[in-house]
Amino acid sequence: MTGRPGLVAVLAVTAAVAENRPAPESEARAYFDVSPSAQFLLDPDLRIRAANQAAARLFASKDGSLVGRAFGDLLANSSRSSGTQLFALLATPDAPGHRVAVEGVTAQGLSFPVELVGFRLSASVSGGFGAVLRDLRDPAPTRTPSPIVATEAYTLAELLMANRLRELV
Repeated sequence: MTGRPGLVAVLAVTAAVAENRPAPESEARAYFDVSPSAQFLLDPDLRIRAANQAAARLFASKDGSLVGRAFGDLLANSSRSSGTQLFALLATPDAPGHRVAVEGVTAQGLSFPVELVGFRLSASVSGGFGAVLRDLRDPAPTRTPSPIVATEAYTLAELLMANRLRELV
């Protein structure tokens, strides 16, 4: 997971939230809840311990709660073994995070492509896992791109980067 400083920051904040310790920055702690990517904190047995608002929107269940459900229930039957294998790779405390393309499943039973990033929350075997699911539909149905409005003098490179970041988010 080198070369992705934004993702590394997300993983650090998610781990901080999981361990009930302050995140590197106070504003970053709230990122778990407002992140546009579905984020989960999982128990060692892969049950959902916490899910952010994006996860609730993406995998809205009939009762509205994802907590306590098996994480594998959010994946299509054809992808569950890939998800299980990804977390099996994290069995050792020093294992790096891994990612894989899988199929998620909506509450209505429709499958859609997602990128699953899994990582160990702490070196402790009982620490559980973190997971980030990024919707790979282009564009995601819940995302509406909006242009960047310049209110000051920006260079062309700054505007292009800002627009590219807006597209990614």
